[in-house]
Amino acid sequence: MFNKPKRLNKKRQAKNSHFESEPKGKAILMELSGK
Repeated sequence: MFNKPKRLNKKRQAKNSHFESEPKGKAILMELSGK
């Protein structure tokens, strides 16, 4: 059960680092988080 969320977290982390490089990406992340 813990393997699934951990895998999702890893994918999200990769996207986070990629979006963090761009300010526009941060805004998109905030919108996704809001949803």
